[in-house]
Amino acid sequence: KSACNHCDSSDSCGTSAVAKAFSPKVQRFSIQTERAFATGERLKLGLPESVILKAAMLVYILPLAGFFIGAFSGNLLAANIDVNQDLLAIAFALVGGVGF
Repeated sequence: KSACNHCDSSDSCGTSAVAKAFSPKVQRFSIQTERAFATGERLKLGLPESVILKAAMLVYILPLAGFFIGAFSGNLLAANIDVNQDLLAIAFALVGGVGF
C-alpha cells in the first residue's frame, strides 16, 4: 500500500491523483458452481499462468508485431510505387497495430 493521500500536498500531487484513480475496488460477479457457499463468504479464484501469459500476448505482443509488420510492408510498398516512404510506413504501421 502506498503512502499517497497521507501528506498535506495530496490535493495537488500528480502521484496522488493516479493512486486515487487506480485504488483497489471491490468487484462482484457470479460464478456457476456445484458447491454451496454462504453469502459474504470470501473465495479465492486462481488462473493458470498460461492463461495470463496468453492474455498478455494478445494485448501487448500481437499489436506490436502488427505495428512492425505494417511499417515494414508500407516501406516496401512505398519503395515499389515511388511515394514518400515515411508516410506510407506510418500509415501501414497504424493499420497493422490496430488490425492485429
